[in-house]
Amino acid sequence: MDDPTPAYQLSLACEGSYDAGLPFLVAVELANVSPNQVDLLPFFDLFTSPCPVSFVLRGDGREWSWTGKFPRRDDEPTGLSFGPGSRWPALVDLSERHPELPPGQYSLAAEVLFSGTLARSEPSLVEIRELPESDREPVARLRSPQGEASSWRAFLTSNWGTPDTNGLSEQARRGLALHTYLHQVAYGPLPIAALDPAGPHRFAHGILESWTTLLRLEILLAAGRPEAEGIELALLERWPALAWWVAQVHAGSGVLRRLRILYGAESEYAPADQPRPYQTTR
Repeated sequence: MDDPTPAYQLSLACEGSYDAGLPFLVAVELANVSPNQVDLLPFFDLFTSPCPVSFVLRGDGREWSWTGKFPRRDDEPTGLSFGPGSRWPALVDLSERHPELPPGQYSLAAEVLFSGTLARSEPSLVEIRELPESDREPVARLRSPQGEASSWRAFLTSNWGTPDTNGLSEQARRGLALHTYLHQVAYGPLPIAALDPAGPHRFAHGILESWTTLLRLEILLAAGRPEAEGIELALLERWPALAWWVAQVHAGSGVLRRLRILYGAESEYAPADQPRPYQTTR
């Protein structure tokens, strides 16, 4: 007898190599491929830790695991409608729980148990490279902002200071390009409409290409730029799974806007007694 069609499918995309101690970003996408499954998917994104997806990294006789966490089945149902044809893409930073992986060649796989169905990704090969000696101390300092535990999430969500990236190698700057950009957008003085739409281009490659286009679209729409319509159509044609995120941009709740409101310059918790990041005066 043929196996029944799975209710859900999980895909995993990685960069070919990562630097030890820097963000270990991977892209996952959960798809509802069943015609009769209608469930609520708990929201998760780059800032959700732990996220619902589990990961295992193996190589050279060693293994590291990241255990996913979904709400219990008896909890009050909350989340996003995830009926037939729905797709949910997200970035996940695996350095949140294993910040210092040894250099080597590894195989990474992901799985998620959702609504009683286990979905597994195909494994991806990744290389962990050793960070240059001169980068290690400044990178460790950036990763632990204002006394926080070692975390690139904390770098973005609780870091009321201007990051000091002086002395970092070009290799380290590339690995931190997304995070340093998002930090400046979140805490900087410029509103989203005043940002340069070309700003995200410096990390527009690999698994970040689609998200880069989404960030650019958010800036263009905030500024009322006429080219936004064409960018949006091209984005949805190439990456239709980002449709929910595009709708959030139109609703005024895009990635950049959420960063500023939840954690940054427009947050109700913004400290009034501290100099603002990226400004020399209050």
